[in-house]
Amino acid sequence: MWRITDSGEISNSPHTRYNEDGRLKIDNNGAEQALRPIVLGRKNWLFAGSEAAAHRTAILCSLVQTCKHLQINPFVYLRDVIERVSTHPARQVLELTPREWKRLRRDSGAQAAA
Repeated sequence: MWRITDSGEISNSPHTRYNEDGRLKIDNNGAEQALRPIVLGRKNWLFAGSEAAAHRTAILCSLVQTCKHLQINPFVYLRDVIERVSTHPARQVLELTPREWKRLRRDSGAQAAA
């Protein structure tokens, strides 16, 4: 793929973006590791029961992998969210996403310590 770099040069190197921004990782091992459980269970997903069940399974797998990525214990997160979801205000539903859940727990822990 050809592209113009920030300095105006034409490049076709796949590593151009990595060379321009040192914060980027040179490989995609993290993404491959996150997909491994899905790939290993691929044949099992054929028997989800229905398209809706497969969709719910995909959402659950996505939440678990996001928790792992954010270094959250998925069991603790899911237990807390399932207990709270029926009474949680709908307008504050974003607070139940793993990233916000972690931030709010960290903030409330800091306030309790103060």
